[in-house]
Amino acid sequence: MKRATLAALGVVLALGTGVFLQYRFLLLGGSGSGQEPSTAEPEVLYWVAPMDPNFRRDEPGKSPMGMDLVPVYADAPGGDTDAVTISPAVEQNLGVRTALVEPGPLWRRVDATGYVGFDETRISHVHMRTEGWIEKLLIDAEGDRVEQGALLFELYSPEIVNAQKEYLQARRRGESGLIAAADEKLRALGVSAAGIDALAKRGAPSETIKVLAPQSGVVSALNVREGMHVMPDTVVMSLADLSSVWLNAE
Repeated sequence: MKRATLAALGVVLALGTGVFLQYRFLLLGGSGSGQEPSTAEPEVLYWVAPMDPNFRRDEPGKSPMGMDLVPVYADAPGGDTDAVTISPAVEQNLGVRTALVEPGPLWRRVDATGYVGFDETRISHVHMRTEGWIEKLLIDAEGDRVEQGALLFELYSPEIVNAQKEYLQARRRGESGLIAAADEKLRALGVSAAGIDALAKRGAPSETIKVLAPQSGVVSALNVREGMHVMPDTVVMSLADLSSVWLNAE
C-alpha cells in the first residue's frame, strides 16, 4: 500500500514538472534560450511637426502651430528614415480623410460686389500732335456711340496750314526730295494719307483738318468743347470698345 502511494505521488510530480516546463517554453516564445523577451523601445531619430515635415527637432516639443511633435523611428516601414508617419490618434485629431483621386471641377463660390467697367486694353485716347483750336465738334456728350472712321471734330492749326502750303509748293516744283519731306512732315503732324491725297487733288490748303475715330465704341471721356484751344498733351476724348468689358469684383 505504501509503495503504491509513493508511485502515485511520483507520477503527479512528473506531470506537474512537465506542465511547468511547457508553460515556461511557451512564455519564452519557444526559443528554449531561457532569456527574457526584449522590451526595448525603437530608436527615435527626431521629432517632426504633423503639418510640416520640414520642421524637425531633436526632442519632443510643440510645432509653430501649437501641435505636439511626432516621433520618427529608425525602423520606419520601408527603411526610409525621411518618411514621416502620423499615429492614428494624431490622424484622428487632425481630421485626415482620404479618397480616390478622380477628375472633377475645383471651384469656390465667392460673394462680392462687382462693377462692370471698360476693358482697358480696348480704350483709345485722342491727342493732337500740334496745338490748335476745335472749330467743329460732332460729339455732344460722353456716352455717344461712334463708328471707326467717323468724323469726330475739325481742328484749325496754323502749323498744319503752313505744312500744307509747303507740300503744294514742293509739288509745283516737281522735286521728289522736297515732296517726300513735305509729305513726311504732314504725316508727323497727324494728317492722314487720305487727307494728303485730298490736298494734292484739291491743290489748295484747307483751313482745318478732319480728325476721325480710330475705333468703334462709345465716348468714355470728352474734355473739350467747340472753340477750345488744345495742346499735344491734351486728351481731347477717349473711346472705349464695348465688345468686351471687365467685371471688377471687390
